[in-house]
Amino acid sequence: MFRSPQNFRTFLTVVMTYTLDMVGFAQFFGSPLAGALADHFVRYKVFLVTIGLSIIGYAVMAYSVYSQSLSLLFFVK
Repeated sequence: MFRSPQNFRTFLTVVMTYTLDMVGFAQFFGSPLAGALADHFVRYKVFLVTIGLSIIGYAVMAYSVYSQSLSLLFFVK
């Protein structure tokens, strides 16, 4: 899959940095929005929607890592 151990370490560093960045970004902007929606709608339904969107995002991110596509990885962000 990777041509050398150096390529793997470089790609792993990029993926870990992206993951930490994505978690901080989603929590900073998503929490107030999800809270406002939960106050207006049923809290359980908003919770299920946010979990579903997270699953889709993580699946696309996993596929981009598997296919070694940095452009797809940054497109998800």
